[in-house]
Amino acid sequence: MSRVRTRVIVGLLVVGGLTAWWVVRRVGAGGVRAEPGMLAVQWRGKHRGDVVMPARVNWCPVNRTGVLEAISGDTGVAVVIYEENVLTRGPHPAVMPGISAILPRPGASVVMRWPKDSTVLLAFSSQSGLIDLRPAPKSMSGTLAVRLRAASGGDTLTLTGSFTDVPVVAMAVGCP
Repeated sequence: MSRVRTRVIVGLLVVGGLTAWWVVRRVGAGGVRAEPGMLAVQWRGKHRGDVVMPARVNWCPVNRTGVLEAISGDTGVAVVIYEENVLTRGPHPAVMPGISAILPRPGASVVMRWPKDSTVLLAFSSQSGLIDLRPAPKSMSGTLAVRLRAASGGDTLTLTGSFTDVPVVAMAVGCP
C-alpha cells in the first residue's frame, strides 16, 4: 500500500473516531450504565439487544495492547486496545480487527458475539467508532460507540455502552 493511501486511511480513521467521540460526549453512551467491574452494552440495527456482563482488562506491556473482555455464556464482547506505551486516557478510534499495522496508536478494535437462538451464534466486528478510556491505577472505566459489521453477510449494528472500574491485570512474559 502506498504512503499516500495509508495516510488517507489513517486520516479518515482519526476523523471518524473524533466524530464518534463528540457524539458520545454530547448524547452519552445510549443510556447504558455499568456497575463497578461490569460492561453494559446495547446494540441496535436489524438485531437489537442489551447485556450486562462481568469484565476485566488484560494488559500486555510487551506488545502494548490491552484486551477488555466480558463474557457470559455464549455472549461476549472483546475490545483490543492498541497503545504507544501505557493505557491512556481519552478517545481511541475503533477500526476493523486485523489492520493494526496502519492503526494509529492509541486505537482499538471490537468483536462481539451472541446467540440469536439455540442454533445460531451471531458474530460482528468493528468498522468504525470510538472507545473513550479513563484508566485508574488498577482499574479502567469508559464508554464505547461503535459501528459493527456481521462476520458473514452485510448486516450492521450500532453498539453503545459503558464499563466502570473494570480490574486491569498486567500480564508478564510472553503475553498472547
